[in-house]
Amino acid sequence: MQGNLISTLAVLGAVLFGLGVLLFIGANWQELNRWGKLTLLFAGMLGTYGAGWWLRFVRDYHRLGTAVIFLGAVVYGASVFLIAQIYRVRAGEPSLLLYWFLGVAPLAYIKESPVRTGREVVLQASPIDPRDPFRGDYVVLRYTITNLAETPGGYTTVFYDQFSVGDTVYVHLELDGARLVLVGAVARSPQPDWDLYIRGRVTESTFPDPGVRQPIAPLTAPSISVEYGIESYFVPEGVGLELQRSRDIKAVVVIDFEGHAVLKSLIVDGKPFQTR
Repeated sequence: MQGNLISTLAVLGAVLFGLGVLLFIGANWQELNRWGKLTLLFAGMLGTYGAGWWLRFVRDYHRLGTAVIFLGAVVYGASVFLIAQIYRVRAGEPSLLLYWFLGVAPLAYIKESPVRTGREVVLQASPIDPRDPFRGDYVVLRYTITNLAETPGGYTTVFYDQFSVGDTVYVHLELDGARLVLVGAVARSPQPDWDLYIRGRVTESTFPDPGVRQPIAPLTAPSISVEYGIESYFVPEGVGLELQRSRDIKAVVVIDFEGHAVLKSLIVDGKPFQTR
């Protein structure tokens, strides 16, 4: 539920900030010359898109980065009409909407490019069923690779580094015969011999604070929790509870060459999930 609240607040914050920027520009519009107006508009567009890209793909703040990119699309659309006003183009000109569409269409391709070019794997998942007051039902998915720990005996996840909350991590995945994955190792950067890895951000960590002296050795092995940006799956209203009652859920995930992942579909009790 916390992730839902963060996502909702991020989107609302982006919308309100965008409205504030547009109101500020509108209040001072007549005081600027033509080049000042163009500079302000282009700086706003590039700055907003750049910040969204950095947050989403560099810092791995998936919800906040997506909200800022959405804000960039709003700023771009407003800029199209304001530039048309500068050059005395009629505001009702249909081609202005076309320019807006052409400007934001590449964002959809960027979002879906891993689906077209990435590698498909299947992850074992377990659902939680909250409800989004704005968008209806959705399922929060937890994976076998969500919580990672160095476990003595048996199969061991190897940590190449120590991690704190907010760190970007790369998780080495090894395919099983049924396409389910096992975790080979976790590091701050992908290793040269890794064939497949997924990128995420640490949300919880039991590693000791490097700035605090530890009087005794820890009694338990260190562990981390990781978000990969594939934790939410939206479904029609009333279907979330049906998924929660399912015996077995697997997620079909596509991972690109940089480790970014997209949730493609679900397999519920051995059958492809149909949203009807």
